[in-house]
Amino acid sequence: MSNTLNGFIKLHRKLVAWGWYKDDVVKGVFIHLLLTANFRETSWRDVVLKKGQLVTSYQSLADDIGHSVQEVRTAIKKLKSTGEITITSTNKYSLITVVNWEDYQLFDENETNRATNIATINQQTTNKQATNNQQQRKKDKNIKKEKKYNNALAQKEKNQGYDALSGKDF
Repeated sequence: MSNTLNGFIKLHRKLVAWGWYKDDVVKGVFIHLLLTANFRETSWRDVVLKKGQLVTSYQSLADDIGHSVQEVRTAIKKLKSTGEITITSTNKYSLITVVNWEDYQLFDENETNRATNIATINQQTTNKQATNNQQQRKKDKNIKKEKKYNNALAQKEKNQGYDALSGKDF
């Protein structure tokens, strides 16, 4: 397996409703193809590889995912028969194309930005509300302390017969 793999893939939840979902070998092969397909155009031995394509062999796939060559060959046949992939083979390698790879993997930048903006706005609103709530509680606490102090002072004045505001005895 290539050591240059990095990043991530999108894997939609609708995969659980996919016809091959319960076939572990087919599902494993398909997910492996999604993981290892090119995500940008590149070239390999004078062959231009587009997004969603990879060069591999049945033996290499079998080694990578831990199934027999026959199981991998059968899984590839099933994926081909339902149009998930196309395959062009030579005596040395196979060029596999994940059909509709863009639908599986390309990100709608506007949708991503919209979702990010909404999340940011919601977070800012929540933070402002928390700050406003904290400030209000602080004000309420200060008002309560002030009332308590004024009540204590008034009680003291009443008990001592002294008006603290005017500085006169009564």
